[in-house]
Amino acid sequence: MLKITKVPEKVKFVFGEFRDEFTEPSFESFTQLTSAVINSEKRRTVRRLHKSISGGKSRTAYEYFFHDAKWDEDSVAQCKADYFFEESGDGVGDRIFLKTSTTPSWR
Repeated sequence: MLKITKVPEKVKFVFGEFRDEFTEPSFESFTQLTSAVINSEKRRTVRRLHKSISGGKSRTAYEYFFHDAKWDEDSVAQCKADYFFEESGDGVGDRIFLKTSTTPSWR
């Protein structure tokens, strides 16, 4: 199992887009857990994610992040959508067509 030792530089700037959605301790948990999810190849549980973070917080701190921390998942989702549309390069009034599929497009 690969271990996350720090937030990858390639995604650090993206995490910055979410900074205002969290307290400082919650933002640290968010970046560590998200990095662990990206790196994960198995079923994702707090226990498994915790094991994949080197030098991180206690497992209970990560459980607290999901169950009791003061952040709004709708606000985080809106921030994610805003970032997506900003990065798409499309302007106001432009149409973006999103296709969902259960079958990979390369098949």
